[in-house]
Amino acid sequence: MNIPAVIGRYEVRGLLGEGGMATVLEGWDPVLHRTLAIKLVDKTKLEQETKDEALSRFKREAQAAARLTHANVVQVYEYGEGATSASSPWSTSPASH
Repeated sequence: MNIPAVIGRYEVRGLLGEGGMATVLEGWDPVLHRTLAIKLVDKTKLEQETKDEALSRFKREAQAAARLTHANVVQVYEYGEGATSASSPWSTSPASH
């Protein structure tokens, strides 16, 4: 995956990990001055037959997590689409160090 230098308003500072459908990046919020995690979906890892459903599920999961406050659920700060030339969806959450 080609990693952009900026996603939304967030500066990308490094790679934290990769999974089956997404890459997790370390990001910096220049407005609120905080480090965060950016989960960026890699559309090339999705199967063509199930791509639309997987992208819809990613958005629904971000919406659900944003509504929850629980010690065992990662809070979602923001969801976005179109951050890269591939228009990959992304979400941000607190960085855990």
